[in-house]
Amino acid sequence: MSILNEQVLFPANSSIILKRKNEPHFTFPFHYHKEYELVYVEKGYGKRYVGGKVEDFSDGDMVLLAPFIAHCWESDKAFYHNKPQLKVKGIVVQLPNDFFKTVISSYPEFIGIKHLLENSKHGLKIIGKTKKEIVIRLNEMFQLTGLKRLFFFLEMLQLVHESKDYELIGLDTEKEEYKENTRLGKVFTFINEHYSSSIYLKDLCLITGLTSTGFSLWFKRNTAKTFSNFLQEYRISKACELLRKKENVELKIAEISFQVGFENLSNFNRVFKKVTELTPKEYRSLF
Repeated sequence: MSILNEQVLFPANSSIILKRKNEPHFTFPFHYHKEYELVYVEKGYGKRYVGGKVEDFSDGDMVLLAPFIAHCWESDKAFYHNKPQLKVKGIVVQLPNDFFKTVISSYPEFIGIKHLLENSKHGLKIIGKTKKEIVIRLNEMFQLTGLKRLFFFLEMLQLVHESKDYELIGLDTEKEEYKENTRLGKVFTFINEHYSSSIYLKDLCLITGLTSTGFSLWFKRNTAKTFSNFLQEYRISKACELLRKKENVELKIAEISFQVGFENLSNFNRVFKKVTELTPKEYRSLF
């Protein structure tokens, strides 16, 4: 599982991103961004990480997240074994934070959506009959463009607010969550920029203003993983990216291991097998 600050690029003619997912397993790493996001998992199961909260997810999982909440969906290891019956399918919607800051806050008609988005700072799991209705509307959204698509999505948010068919995932308070994710963001950015070389605990302590013991406890509380395990999984995810690319077919596995920060091949092979339950060679053969 990798970790980074996702830079979301909106098309020039739209303030909303709508996309389908259809792939062997979830590939996007543990990350955060400044946009609101609705994630619907039509097919798939594994672990969902939202802030420091870790829960199982399965078919039908639907979550609304506010900006700056670190998150990812991690497929179960069974999805890495090239089983045709196991596929990840879903829909993702993203909207810019500044749209809601300027528009939603200015007009009383949007008060319901405003309250919903305030609650999304705790992470919202959408459930019940409303979730079924939202699934239908998400698929209908692909037939719409421009202002019609945007208003259609706002109507969906209003429906969720009115129905109250959602559960709080249960993150910390807004200010504390923002503070923690800002600090996490600095760590994620540092790792993303230095993963190919040695990373020292003293540098991370300097970034976060914590002692070595304090950093270890803080990091595990916010990611549900030790830092060493997190870094190993990050590097393995980078290796997976290289192994999947056709243009890297001539690149030796040993070279890839060094590129992602492992100092010897045997350790890379051991950790790769531990994370994916496949050898690097077996993983490459799937693509």
